[in-house]
Amino acid sequence: MAPNVAARFSTSTLRLAVNIFVFVTAVLVAVVNPSILDMISVVGGIFVAFLVYITPALLFAKTTALKHYARRPDTIFVLVVGLVIMGVTVWDMIAG
Repeated sequence: MAPNVAARFSTSTLRLAVNIFVFVTAVLVAVVNPSILDMISVVGGIFVAFLVYITPALLFAKTTALKHYARRPDTIFVLVVGLVIMGVTVWDMIAG
C-alpha cells in the first residue's frame, strides 16, 4: 500500500509530511515524558508473553505433527494465561 500511496505525492510533499509527523511526535513525547524503563518493560513483557505462552499454542494448532496437543486443557490454559499477561501489560501501559 505504501508505494502506491507514495507514488501519488511528490518527493517534497512526502518529505514535508514526514518532517511534520516527526516534529509532532517528538513534541508529544517531550510533553508526556514517558519513562524509558517502563517502555522497555512493557515491550519486553509483551514479547516474552507472546514467545513463551502464545507461540507454542499457535504452533500446536498449525503444525500437523503436533495437532494432538492443540486441544489439550493444559495448552488452552497456557494460551489463556498468555493472553491475560498480554492484556495486563497493555492495560498497565495505557492506564499507568
